[in-house]
Amino acid sequence: MTRTLDTLAELTALEKANLVDGEKVLVLDGTTGGIFTWDEGSTATADGGTVLASDEGGDGRWLRGSGKIYRLTVNKTVNVPTDYETLQDALDWASSVVADQRVTLTVNIVSGHALTSGFRVESVDLSFVKITSDDAVVTCASGMNLVSNTDLSSDIPRSSLIGFLGVRTRMPAWHILVDMAGVSAQTGYQIDYQSDGVVAPGKGVLNTAWSGGIGGTNCRVTSGSRLQAPQSTWTGAKAGNVGVTLNAFANFQTADLSATDNEACLDVSRGSVVHAKDADLSDGVYAGLYVRRASASVEGIDLSNCGIGLWGAIGATVRASNSTFDGCSTDVICGGGSWISLGRSTKSAAALDPANSIVEKPGSGTAVLRNFNAVGGYGCISYTDNLAGSLELLTASTPSLTTTSASLQSVGATSYATALNLSGRRYLHGGAIYGSDVGVKITIDGVVVLNDGSRAIGEDSAGDDIAVIAIPPCKCESSIIVEAYNRASTTQNLGWKFYHSGSL
Repeated sequence: MTRTLDTLAELTALEKANLVDGEKVLVLDGTTGGIFTWDEGSTATADGGTVLASDEGGDGRWLRGSGKIYRLTVNKTVNVPTDYETLQDALDWASSVVADQRVTLTVNIVSGHALTSGFRVESVDLSFVKITSDDAVVTCASGMNLVSNTDLSSDIPRSSLIGFLGVRTRMPAWHILVDMAGVSAQTGYQIDYQSDGVVAPGKGVLNTAWSGGIGGTNCRVTSGSRLQAPQSTWTGAKAGNVGVTLNAFANFQTADLSATDNEACLDVSRGSVVHAKDADLSDGVYAGLYVRRASASVEGIDLSNCGIGLWGAIGATVRASNSTFDGCSTDVICGGGSWISLGRSTKSAAALDPANSIVEKPGSGTAVLRNFNAVGGYGCISYTDNLAGSLELLTASTPSLTTTSASLQSVGATSYATALNLSGRRYLHGGAIYGSDVGVKITIDGVVVLNDGSRAIGEDSAGDDIAVIAIPPCKCESSIIVEAYNRASTTQNLGWKFYHSGSL
């Protein structure tokens, strides 16, 4: 596209001597605009619409591409179904609109209308569009037409039973609350492949269910997409209210994601990041929050009355301080090298009891849940002040440090060697253990809080494997014992170095 013009008259007035064969021009006329290509040899009959002649006459024609481009210079509202029969029809038209800055196109669903069709929009910027409704809750017709993403990569959650789908798209702002009850759908609202979405407070999708089996999720954010949905509403789905996966990002701060019969109220996986501070994840019959290979910042969430309050697996990182676990059958399951922070979280107004949580051993196949392939290592739960000797990151200023180190210490095959033994109220600021195949066990105040292993990460000049395992910062009230573990089947030399101090 070499230039943009406002009217067809400006287009035909261009001097032919200054045009290049095949040149494209975008005309932003309010009703007749479009993309035109200059064909210098054409003698087609000009019709004022699809074929335009130059004002100079002679050979050469402007040929319209498929469709028209409409320019929107002032705010405009169209209604479904009075102006356009379905949301898909309205958004298809909106896809041909070029809006001036700060101009909004509102697609409004009139009072009493039950949606007869969902929509799929792809590779288009509809961020200037806002979908609204006259009614507080929009219902769906039982035979509502659903859309599909089964043509996309098999890496993402695919289905032919999706209500509202964006692919590589900046989605319309979602200012409606849709009740999917009565429609057999697998997903209500879904954005795939680097799409962007915004959902207004109190809006979202409710009660998605699939009659063909255990399925039905209100919202999915996948494959690098981003969703901003603070204070939104996604409740009552049959199989998980919200799923965020494949390096996606979502903000559900203070959102209502409560009440689901199967899966978790919020499921975060595969490199994704979710912020959901103060969100409601209560009444998950199966689970409230499930995180694996991903990160969730969910301070202050309500996990009351869930089968499992919070489950972290396969290297998850979860910050869930000040959260509520009232009525949970199991408060926390943590495994596969995951780290969960629960500082100042409560159950029935009391500190959490570690006896009602499970720290899984890799490959143990905890019977409460289906077993997933786990990375090496136990999980670690931090109760901060709720459990003496739990791991705690240091935030105070660092005092003078003492160093404990050793090199080439011979350790027998599949055996432990004590590398550090501190007594009293002490702080371990960090360290490392190294060798050809090493692991570590950390015992704090008599409680084993970390039992993790590493794998070879390189080779030395002699071609032998090299492995290093980092030691996290922690504190104790009476003792810290760090044991280096020789994972190899033969005796090997290990080395280590630690930094520690007394009371801060």
